[in-house]
Amino acid sequence: MKKIILSLLMITLLIGACSKEIKQEFNQTENKEFIELMDSILIETFDPEDIGINFTFVDPSKYGIEPKPYRLGFVDQDESKESYNLVRDQIKALNLFSINDLTQDQDLERRILVDALEKSLSLESFYDFNTGNSVLGYQRAFAGSLPAYLETFVFHNAEDVLSYLNFLEYLPEDYGRYVDFEIERQERGTGYGKDEIDKIIVQAQETVTAASADDYFLNEKFLGKIKVLNLSDQEALFIKHKELMKTNMVEAYQVIVDKLSNVNAPDSVGLAQKPNGKEYYEALLQVNSGSSRSIKDVKSFIDRKKADTQNGIQYLLKGQDFEKMFDAFQNNSYSDFNSDQELMDFLETETPKYFPEIASVNYNINLVDPSMASASSPAFYFTPQVDYQKDLKQSIFVNGDFDNINYPTYAHEGFPGHMYQFNYFLEKGFHPVRQLYTSNGNAEGWANYIESIAHFFINDDKTFVEFANMYNQLVQILHLEMDLGINYDGWSMDQFSEYVGENFGIEDTTVIKDIYVDFAHNPAVYPTYYLSSLYIQDLRDQYEMALGKKYDIKEFHKSFLDFGSASFDIIEPEFKKMIKALK
Repeated sequence: MKKIILSLLMITLLIGACSKEIKQEFNQTENKEFIELMDSILIETFDPEDIGINFTFVDPSKYGIEPKPYRLGFVDQDESKESYNLVRDQIKALNLFSINDLTQDQDLERRILVDALEKSLSLESFYDFNTGNSVLGYQRAFAGSLPAYLETFVFHNAEDVLSYLNFLEYLPEDYGRYVDFEIERQERGTGYGKDEIDKIIVQAQETVTAASADDYFLNEKFLGKIKVLNLSDQEALFIKHKELMKTNMVEAYQVIVDKLSNVNAPDSVGLAQKPNGKEYYEALLQVNSGSSRSIKDVKSFIDRKKADTQNGIQYLLKGQDFEKMFDAFQNNSYSDFNSDQELMDFLETETPKYFPEIASVNYNINLVDPSMASASSPAFYFTPQVDYQKDLKQSIFVNGDFDNINYPTYAHEGFPGHMYQFNYFLEKGFHPVRQLYTSNGNAEGWANYIESIAHFFINDDKTFVEFANMYNQLVQILHLEMDLGINYDGWSMDQFSEYVGENFGIEDTTVIKDIYVDFAHNPAVYPTYYLSSLYIQDLRDQYEMALGKKYDIKEFHKSFLDFGSASFDIIEPEFKKMIKALK
């Protein structure tokens, strides 16, 4: 249960700070009371039993966080309400500071954090969707990703080992509560559709099969990690882990299989066809993309970008052989690197040409275990702890054997994508709480934007690269239209079939249905990447237009990154001020 009451001392200090006459000037020295408030918000963010503590801190006690044995748990509606009330208290406390109480950097931090907290409040009235979609699911859900989390769980001491094992012991009970909640959602019309349920069951069964085997990969990973600790009961712990894999891990996923197999769910549909689904989608879209634009404004923005992209392609191909250009694009293997490490080394070397330099990063490239392949993304990156130390290895996971065709994915996850971005933030020295309240739109928008920049690293044919990027952008805009069509406008399967037939030439009804179900299962996910990426490009275009010949893409990237992982509601007004000053 999250802590609810803010320190009375802190409230007293804030009231004192609030009584000053407002002068539009910043302090020259950092406000200690504000730092203490940020510290308290960091502590209040975590339930002591939250396994996320292990992934967030090397030493949580340094921040006043004393973990208890971990478990997944389940947040009921009363606990959810208390948690949101805590967020309201935090916003009030932050807003008691006026502009002349803080340094300029502190005021920006305050506004960024308030914005993030307010965005979280916008989802408060959608408990069914928030809770129901948080753990179960066949894509981008906790259940499918859990083996990867357990693989990267760090054992700093014996207590971490016991907390990890405790998490496994309670997993069947905790998964059971989420499955029961899904059954309740079915009665309210807010649950998953039949096609989604079927895929969740298949994925859970794959985990049951994998975890039942003596050579399940997590057993070997566990043994390797406890060996480093030199524990006296190492052998007993290893035996217990293998038992827990075969019993509790298997039972947890068998619970999903058994209970959901008895669910008679309707066909999968988009959010628009579920109670309060349209309202939830709009709120979710704003949170995921980091912009409070209305659906109407988003559609207008997308329409404009679509027209600009189509016109750009036509202009670019004047005098060009479209078929030849498109064939080259389709057959482009990006390059001929011999390994993922060679590719990553190349990206790291090229990055400083377009982006501010950072210190070298200590990382591993890991292959996703085959037992997780169907549930995993093509690649993913674990962000570093708030008190990260250089001797610790950061992790990029790649799903499948190395292939040069995945060059953009390596750029997305590594350099100058996520790994570069979050290590840049570490070097900036933001308050640790800033690393918790990050904007998904900022992070994924950046990484998707990076893919287009990375093409220039390996190809000197500027016309070809611009064509490839504009074509990819057009395809991504079509994905945005499909996401909005299914989850906000309520497209039927027939309407969707007509759209993909006209725009992609797809006629296979099985393929069309799978695509439709994926959009319904992942509402507002594509905009997290594609819409946010368009917002970044739009900022860059404005920045370039204002500076003209003085424009430097490296300086633009620095200006954007210096805000940290803030939403576009914060960044766009600041950029407008910056651009106005530069004119």
